[in-house]
Amino acid sequence: MTTHLGCRQQGNRYSLHRVKGDVMSTTKKRVSILAIAMAAILAFSMIGMTKTAFAATANASGQIKVQNSETGRTYNAYQVFKTDASKSGTSVTHSSPEWGEGVNSNALMTALVQARDATGANAGPLSLVKKPDDNPLAGLTVSSEPSLWLEAFKKITGDSPTANSKTRTAEIKELARIIQANVSSTNAIALTQSGGAYATSTPVRANDGTISGGIQTGWYLVDDASAQAADNSFVSDNILLSVPSVTFTDDGQGNFTLDENSVAKAAPKGDKPKSGKETQEDSLTSVTLHNTGDGGSGNSYGTTSDYQIGDYVPFRIWGTLPFDFEDYTTYEYTFTDNLPTGLALDPSSVEVYAVSTNAGLPVYSEISRLKNGETGTKAVQLSAEATTGWTMKIDNAAATTSTAAKDGSATTKLEISFANLRNIQDNGLKALTQVSHPEEGIDKLAYDSAIVVLYKAKITSHATVGSPLINTADLTYSSDKHDTGKKEDTPDKTTYTWTYEVDSTKYADATNKLPNAEFVMLEMIREKDPNNANATLTKYYVLQFDSNGKVSGRVDVTSAYTNASSTFFAKGDAIATAGGASAILKSNSDGNFNAVGLNATATGTNAAPEKYILIETKAPDGYNRLTSPIEIQLTATPNNTDPTQTPSLVLSHTAAPQGSVEVLTGTSSAPSTNGKVSEKIINKPGNELPETGGMGTFIFTIVGISLMVVAAVAFVVRRRNQQ
Repeated sequence: MTTHLGCRQQGNRYSLHRVKGDVMSTTKKRVSILAIAMAAILAFSMIGMTKTAFAATANASGQIKVQNSETGRTYNAYQVFKTDASKSGTSVTHSSPEWGEGVNSNALMTALVQARDATGANAGPLSLVKKPDDNPLAGLTVSSEPSLWLEAFKKITGDSPTANSKTRTAEIKELARIIQANVSSTNAIALTQSGGAYATSTPVRANDGTISGGIQTGWYLVDDASAQAADNSFVSDNILLSVPSVTFTDDGQGNFTLDENSVAKAAPKGDKPKSGKETQEDSLTSVTLHNTGDGGSGNSYGTTSDYQIGDYVPFRIWGTLPFDFEDYTTYEYTFTDNLPTGLALDPSSVEVYAVSTNAGLPVYSEISRLKNGETGTKAVQLSAEATTGWTMKIDNAAATTSTAAKDGSATTKLEISFANLRNIQDNGLKALTQVSHPEEGIDKLAYDSAIVVLYKAKITSHATVGSPLINTADLTYSSDKHDTGKKEDTPDKTTYTWTYEVDSTKYADATNKLPNAEFVMLEMIREKDPNNANATLTKYYVLQFDSNGKVSGRVDVTSAYTNASSTFFAKGDAIATAGGASAILKSNSDGNFNAVGLNATATGTNAAPEKYILIETKAPDGYNRLTSPIEIQLTATPNNTDPTQTPSLVLSHTAAPQGSVEVLTGTSSAPSTNGKVSEKIINKPGNELPETGGMGTFIFTIVGISLMVVAAVAFVVRRRNQQ
C-alpha cells in the first residue's frame, strides 16, 4: 500500500488529500501524476471563489450604464480592447489585451499614426507638432502589439478611463473622435433603457460561481446615436471607459445581487444648442421706443402678449452653446425670425448680447443690470461687425440698425448671423462691449454662455382682431467640428400677439338705435417719470382712427382732460379739437361705432393702458349729451394650454352715467372668445340742457327773474291807474 494525492470537493471548495492504495506501474504512475496536476490546477483556480466576490477574466461579466432618464435615446457601445480585468476597490487592472471586435483595428492604428505624424493645419492634439515631448503615440506602428497600444491609451486617458467631465483634455477628445471614426458598426452593442438608465445586458452569477449574460471586460467607446428630439434635447459626446469585472453580493441564501459600484457608468455630457423665442407683455413702447422691453428678468416675457395698434412689441430670441463649443475652429450661428403681416420690424431696436446661463437658460437680469450701469455683470453687448460680431439681413438683403423700418404690409424675415462665434471667443469679449462699463462682462464664450437678441416690432393696421400675429424663430448652428459645412436647426419657437375690439351701439331706449352721436376715446396710462425714477406720471391720450375704425394714432390731451377749471363738456370739446376729425367715433345709421385694435387693460407702471374712456362730444338732435365719462376695462385671459386660441375677453365699466351703459357681449359669466366685446349706450331724449352750474343756467335764471319783475311792475301800475 502506498499513499498518493487525491482531489476532494467540499461545498464550493476543492482540496488535496492523501489516498492509500497498491503500488502502481510506471504507466499508472504517469497517469496519476497527470491527474494530480490537473486536480491541483483545478483546486488553485477555485481558490478565492467565495460567495461574496468573484474576479473574472475576459468573459461575459461586465456591464455599462448611461445614467439618463430621457426616453427615446440610442446608445451604442463598441469594444476597443478586450482584456483580462480584475478590480480591487476602485482600482482596475487590465492585462493580456487584444483588439476588440468593436473597432476596425488596422484602420484605427493607421488613423492614429497619421494623427501623430500630421503637420501644418492638419496637426491635432495628438501630433508630434503639438506634443513633441513624451508623445504617447511615439514609435507605434500598425504592426505594434495591442499591449503597446493599450499602454499608449493609458498615457492619454489614465489607467482607467471613465465618463470624463467637462474638463476632459483635448487629447482624450481627439482619441475618442478617431476611435469613433473607425468603429465596426456591425459589432455595436446596443444599450437598452431600464428605469433611469440605459445599459447593456445585466450579468448573472449562477450558484456554481460562473458569470454570464454580460459583456466582456475591456475598454469601450460609448456613442450617443440619438436623433435630435422634438424638444431639442442633448446628444452627448462619445465616451471612453473601461469595464471592470463585476462584483456580486450573496445574501447567504444563494441569491446574488449585482454590486452597482462595480458597474462602469457613463454620464451623458454634451448637449446641442437650445433656442427660445418670447414676447414681452404689458410694456408700453409707443411713446418712447427704447424706454422698456430691455430683456429684463421679469415674468412678463412669455408665449403670448396683447397690444394696441401702433404699439411697439418687444421680442427676444436666445440660444445656448454646445458642450464642445471650444473644440470648434469655426462655429456658425444664425437666428432666423419670421415676422407676420401686421408686425413692422424696427431695425434700430436690434441689440445682441452674450450672457451667462443658469440651468441652461440665459440670465436676463444681467442684461438689465448692464443697461442700468451696474458693475460686476455677467453680460456683454456684442457689436454689429462682420468679423468679430454679428450681421443682419432683412428679407435676405444686408441691413443695419440704420435701415428703414418695415411697414408691416407683408411678412418679414430677420436674420442675425455670426460667421464664426469662435472669432468673438478668440478676440476677447470685453473689448467688444458698447456699454458704459467695458471692464465688465464675461471673459469668453463657453458652454455656459448664451446669445440673446432683443428687438421691437410695431403692430400695424394690417393686424386682424381674433387672429394672432404668429411669430416664429429658430437657430441654425454648426453641428460637426470635423465638417464645417454640416449644420442643424433647432425646432421652431413661436409667439402669439393679439389685439382687440370694442363695438358700441347708441340707443334712444331699449330698442331704438340712434345715428349721428359723436364720441372720443381716451386711454389712460401710468408712465415712468423721466425726471424721477421713483415716480410715475398719469397720462391721457385721445385715440385717432381710420375709416375702418382701426387705431391710427394718438394725441396727448393730459392737460385738457385734467384742467380743473373746465367743465366736463368743455373738456370733451377741447379733446375733440386736439384729436381732429380722425378722433371722432360717429354712430352710423344702425347706431354702431367700433374701436378696433385695442389692448387689454392692466394696472401698473408702464403697463398700457390702465383704462379706456369714452366721452360723448355731440348728441343726436333732440337728445342730451352724457354728462360724465364711460370708463372701460378689458380683461384678457390667454389659453395656457393652447396659445393659438383667442384669449377670453371681458368688458367691464368702472364708471358711467347711471343707466346709460350695458354690456352686451363679453360679460364675466360669458367671456368673448373672438377678441370682440360689445356694449349698449343709451341717450335720454329732450332739449339739450346746460350742465349744472353752467353759464346757460345763470342766463335763464336772470331772464326769468326779469320777466317776473316786469310783470309785477306792470300789475302795480295797472292797479294804480284803475284807482
